Amino acid sequence: MSSQLEIAKLAFASLGKKDRALLMSELQPSTAVNIEERLIRRKDAADMLACSVRTVENYANEGLIARVKMPGRKRAFGYRYSDVQRLISGGN
Repeated sequence: MSSQLEIAKLAFASLGKKDRALLMSELQPSTAVNIEERLIRRKDAADMLACSVRTVENYANEGLIARVKMPGRKRAFGYRYSDVQRLISGGN
């Protein structure tokens, strides 16, 4: 198994920069996410809603938009793009 790994490392090292980047993008799992389910940060939500970050937090505390834990982060939370759009359009 280690000899196969060594061969793969040598092959990877012999690739050009563009080819390496292309190979890495193909090897990574697909992260295509529907824009409606995309998570956005507090600041981005505040910009979209034309309000302060604190107002966005108040909306979340009131249950108007849901906080969603950001994947791979310990303390970071975001908001669904679709929830912010719903709030903009006046829906509850």
